[in-house]
Amino acid sequence: MEPIIISASFFQEQLYLGVLGRTGEHEARRIFFDCSEVLKTWPEATILCVCRRPCDTSAYPIPLTADGTTYTMPLMSRATAAAGIIELELRAVRDDTVLKSAIFYGRILPILNGQKDAPGKFVSTYTSISFFVYR
Repeated sequence: MEPIIISASFFQEQLYLGVLGRTGEHEARRIFFDCSEVLKTWPEATILCVCRRPCDTSAYPIPLTADGTTYTMPLMSRATAAAGIIELELRAVRDDTVLKSAIFYGRILPILNGQKDAPGKFVSTYTSISFFVYR
């Protein structure tokens, strides 16, 4: 299955990326960041990404892969562990100095809770209604 791709520019004005996935999804989405402008300004910069999930008090690093000036982040199950708003901060750094950063927001939606994907007991509408009517 080919993942759904979300593209974002380092300097984009719209920082909301929309629905990024559902809780527990693993590599169902990839986010592509176009870093060409920031790397043109600071060619010696290293591009990093940190993530803060709704259940976190601090951010943690997420590995990126680079293809030229495009950096890719697969959305792993760790990032989708909790439903809510997820924050991603893209950073252009040199040594310990942040040269430029951009924060993006996305939403992780909850999944339907089930019992290990086993179907529940089926109760037809007719059965439910007749129970109350003929009581």
